[in-house]
Amino acid sequence: IKRAIADIYRTAKLLHNFSIMNYTGFIKIAKKFDKTFPDHKGTFKRIICDDEKQAEMLTARMERLYARWFCDGEIREAQAQLLSKRGDGLMMDWTQLRLGYRLGMCSILALWVAWDCVWGQFAK
Repeated sequence: IKRAIADIYRTAKLLHNFSIMNYTGFIKIAKKFDKTFPDHKGTFKRIICDDEKQAEMLTARMERLYARWFCDGEIREAQAQLLSKRGDGLMMDWTQLRLGYRLGMCSILALWVAWDCVWGQFAK
């Protein structure tokens, strides 16, 4: 449970950062649009953007939950433990690397066999 909460917390933090970046970018694009096309000024003011509140609420909820269960209610200690640490193994998926390595080795072997067959025909 501890690792799952930490993983969800880190994912929510990434989502929070991503949503801040997207919101800021959208606001800048809308301002540039308003300057470029003054006839349509305020077109994007009607659009409701979630300015990272949902992701921030999720991270705060995970901090409180972790603090209550594992840190005797200490939020600061929970935040410190939930931060990513080098070598803790969370969010590290090596399956693609292993698959790529195996496919690379198989392709090298197949190329070698094909080369040997072709070279063998010319040598005779």
